[in-house]
Amino acid sequence: MRRARTGRRLRVTALGAGAVMVALLAPAGTAGADNNAAPAPGRNLSQQTAANLLAAMGGESYAYAKYDAYRQVATGPLAALWGRTADMELRQHFAHFAGAYGLAGTNKANLTAAVAGEAYETTDMYPTFAREAAAAGDQTASRLFTEIAADEAHHRALFAQALTAVNGGGGTVPAPPGAEPVKVVVKITTLKPHTLQNLLTAMHGEALANAKYLTYSQAARAHGSLRVAELFAGTAKVELREHFATEANLAGLAGGSRANLLVAIGGETNEAKVVYPDAAQQAYLAGERVIGNLFRQTAHDESRHAATFASALRQLTLPDGTAVQVSQSGYRHGSGWVHWTCPLCNPPRDGTGNHWGWAL
Repeated sequence: MRRARTGRRLRVTALGAGAVMVALLAPAGTAGADNNAAPAPGRNLSQQTAANLLAAMGGESYAYAKYDAYRQVATGPLAALWGRTADMELRQHFAHFAGAYGLAGTNKANLTAAVAGEAYETTDMYPTFAREAAAAGDQTASRLFTEIAADEAHHRALFAQALTAVNGGGGTVPAPPGAEPVKVVVKITTLKPHTLQNLLTAMHGEALANAKYLTYSQAARAHGSLRVAELFAGTAKVELREHFATEANLAGLAGGSRANLLVAIGGETNEAKVVYPDAAQQAYLAGERVIGNLFRQTAHDESRHAATFASALRQLTLPDGTAVQVSQSGYRHGSGWVHWTCPLCNPPRDGTGNHWGWAL
């Protein structure tokens, strides 16, 4: 794997039932590259709203990366649907949340955040995951975590070099790292539960990095700093097309069409009915009406996504030709209703041939 990575500090938080988000922690405040003070992102927001925006950015960036992975294993209209929805999650939802939070600052502030995040992943997160995977007997995962940690160290050096140049300390902004794209495929994971959880945390981080660095790249371009913009954009590509994709394959992220649609419907429904309405209410209570309206509009969008995915699911059939029926009560095959996770549509995940969830 080619060296590649970008900076951010991560923490695992929960937003909504059963949802694991990776939220980035911005620096407390830095001086701008143009000698103007760069206020800390989210500084003028209530603590709860700032936390909700961070978690929302984590969720939307992961949705983008996940749907893009689903796109790669789909064909025809379904592949196009995954692509359109992924694009909306990134270019509208993530972008709006990032703007409300004030994610992007000056080049100096953004590069400083990148260096700090890469240092964390290089010396803490990935080495810890590698040791734990090795102890669990998941050697493939351990090697991958170790390899990505080395990538992060290289990226930390690139961002540090760029920061020195931006600060007028000499040198030039380096060229971006080259990505070696990995195609997402349908696989069933055999990892131990704790290793898999660490891998999912890493995937959230890679997805968030991709979106965050694209935002930084746009800001650098607006500042007229094309080399900084290229550095962020090139690293963002590695995050998604190399790191996330490799981790997704090891985690067995992508399944068949039915399984992927059911996962998406569950996630979109939770965001539409629980996550974003709760966040909107908290913003309204804090007097942050504009952000409350943003959360409410996003909930509406996610409800439409869930309905669109349900419509796509109606057009699928089981291997035996049985049609899948959908209603608010769940999914129906023949004469029996099942829970909304529809176990007969999910592939076995434990390698034994057993299905999850409820039986008909």
